[in-house]
Amino acid sequence: MEEEYRVPLMICLDLHELRVEPSGRVAGYRLRLPDGKPRAVAGLKALNFRVHAAGDSYNDTTMLGEADRGVLFRCPDAVARAFPHFQRTGTYAQLKDALLA
Repeated sequence: MEEEYRVPLMICLDLHELRVEPSGRVAGYRLRLPDGKPRAVAGLKALNFRVHAAGDSYNDTTMLGEADRGVLFRCPDAVARAFPHFQRTGTYAQLKDALLA
């Protein structure tokens, strides 16, 4: 991957390291900030914001748990089974209602 594309991509995705094979295929990455989502929520709450969050996968669950209200949106069944304490929604109307409840 050309350097002119790699650096802006890494910044956009908040990556610290992007490993690219000689063929140009992305072979791996390392995040700049571990646990960035729940840390962002905690930071907003420290500023006295009320935080409502939505996510669809395992990597979102720590953020949902840190938020004042966390909602699963269009998530796989396995995620909903693993985290039954989060409300599960499947449409944008349901998500809006859940976040504003």
